[in-house]
Amino acid sequence: MNALAGNPGRRKRAAAPATEAPPAVASTEPVSEFAPPASLTKGEREVWLEELPRFLSTGLGRPSDLTTFRAYCEARALYLRCKKVIDRKGITYSTETGYVRTRPEVGVMNAQARLMAKYSDQLTQNTKARISTAAQLGAARQYQLPLPDAASPAAHSSDATKPQANHDDPVGWLQ
Repeated sequence: MNALAGNPGRRKRAAAPATEAPPAVASTEPVSEFAPPASLTKGEREVWLEELPRFLSTGLGRPSDLTTFRAYCEARALYLRCKKVIDRKGITYSTETGYVRTRPEVGVMNAQARLMAKYSDQLTQNTKARISTAAQLGAARQYQLPLPDAASPAAHSSDATKPQANHDDPVGWLQ
């Protein structure tokens, strides 16, 4: 519309910002919605590529789950970093006064393990979560509520205003 109106006030117009072509990314990975984000660290990227086939093999992985999957990969990468330190230096260390303390990496590693378990449940990557999700999906398909049929005798009976209780589905028991 502005271009059609011209410049009736004869004011200077702001120059259009120069658009730069995005830099070409040299990568051997296919570009897809499941490709690892560029902002991941090297360790997180390795975890992403390692865990992605397992995530997609459930058949329940969707692009909308990628935020949770990313958080899972970040937690696992940090877990693995802490594990390397613990494997190299041990679980405990001695202070200058002779006290034996647990390494801080142990606490971080335990926190990341809890996060990974939580994210794994959300992504249905463990057997229990897959069974639960499959049962919920099956129940949702099994109990499709029937629509009233206009030709049915119940629709024309004198008790048409009173809903008929159907005890074959869970909602029927509530009526």
